[in-house]
Amino acid sequence: MQEQTTISAIEELKPWFHNLHLSNGAQTAPEHPLGDFPANKWRQLASHLPANLTGWSAVDIGCNAGFYSFELVRRGAMVTAINVDGHYLQQARWAAREFGLEERITFKQMQVYELARVNGPMISSGSWVVFYHLRYPFLALNIVVRKVKRSMVFQTLTSRAN
Repeated sequence: MQEQTTISAIEELKPWFHNLHLSNGAQTAPEHPLGDFPANKWRQLASHLPANLTGWSAVDIGCNAGFYSFELVRRGAMVTAINVDGHYLQQARWAAREFGLEERITFKQMQVYELARVNGPMISSGSWVVFYHLRYPFLALNIVVRKVKRSMVFQTLTSRAN
């Protein structure tokens, strides 16, 4: 019954960009065009981050379905996950409950630019930012850098005109 409920929820929450591997073996996007994304990207990054993030707080900017938030929480961080798209936040909240991580993640629907109005260092340790979606990436970078205390990881895309 639980497996059927999970499969039904995955279907209802489509489309998925993050392929999350659930404890019952179900996946949210097993046919992802980028392969097992973002797990394949995480495998490239994971060794460059502290294994123990206990006492750290982080913000996952553009969190999508929450994959990176979950990985940071599993390492001990408290995470604020933000996204402008409510659909992705709905997926992330559902997945956080499925993984039993909802108490260590705060979800907010907001843009990265809104962090400028947050009093104090909302980002006390780390940040994940997907810059290639932003209209004003350097403004966003400036805002985030002013909030970061320890380290920042960001993802971007480059292209070359022929």
